[in-house]
Amino acid sequence: MKIIFFAVLIGLASPGFLRNTFAQDLTVKVSIVTHEDGSRTVTKTDPAAHTSEQTTLTMQDKLLKRTVYELDENNLPVSGVIYQPNGQPTRKIVYRYDPLNRISEEQDYSMSDKFLGKFVYEYNKNGNISRVRSYDASGNELNPSGKKSNKQH
Repeated sequence: MKIIFFAVLIGLASPGFLRNTFAQDLTVKVSIVTHEDGSRTVTKTDPAAHTSEQTTLTMQDKLLKRTVYELDENNLPVSGVIYQPNGQPTRKIVYRYDPLNRISEEQDYSMSDKFLGKFVYEYNKNGNISRVRSYDASGNELNPSGKKSNKQH
């Protein structure tokens, strides 16, 4: 893969992240996020194929999790499958967006399509996530106290 762009951003992109590295060529975009514990998440997005693959690795390059996403015409994830380190799929995810193309809901399903629960995203007037509400399969809110969820992608 011929790299035509490379940049390193030092700082806190979001809680728990120390450094973001981005590289891309004409079709495939690659980003690497290094976490405080030394693990890293590598995301490879292929806009032409409308797919994205995200892998999280330990400092020793041991696979922790892999997620493969299907992307829409705006290259936003519409669905995905999460895999265990041994390659077994564990669950499916489906995303919904608001009119501003911000994620509004993540629905989680078993591999047999049983609904497991969902996360509903709320935004403040600046467009930042202000709260993530978690619901179980029966629709019961799991954290109704109004506290922010620790949900991370």
